[in-house]
Amino acid sequence: MTKRRKATLAILVLALIFCLWYTRPRSFEDLAGEGNITSISVIAQIPGIETGEPYINVWTVDSQEDRDYVNSGIEDILKSCKYRVSLRSLFPFPSVYDIPGKGEILINIAAVMDDGSFFTGNYKGATATLDFDKRMVIQASDKSISEKLLAFAQEFGWKI
Repeated sequence: MTKRRKATLAILVLALIFCLWYTRPRSFEDLAGEGNITSISVIAQIPGIETGEPYINVWTVDSQEDRDYVNSGIEDILKSCKYRVSLRSLFPFPSVYDIPGKGEILINIAAVMDDGSFFTGNYKGATATLDFDKRMVIQASDKSISEKLLAFAQEFGWKI
């Protein structure tokens, strides 16, 4: 093998190793840090069409009413599965709402952690964009995470 082919092969192997490392399954704590949520706001939306007219059902939950229960409930759902960061996170994408996930349910989350850091998340199906110090597109191992967040919002939130 020539030096050029060896160098090319080495670069390809390093690129493959990086891709496998970057997209490895991670816990929510690995993505968000070890802290706990101190304040959270969730908006769950389901669009639809009834008798030819479009509508959106919206529920909102925030931790102002029952802070400990809401924070721990949402945190338990978020921590219940592993996440894979997409390679798409390495490149800019146009909009926070440009979520490639499947499904009708859209969940928006804004939260403050106990270390003072802030994050937002937009879930659609098992796919989400999370903004911590940078924006990441992630895929949850739990395909029904959006439905679980919606069920929590419907049970403990207010319909708008």
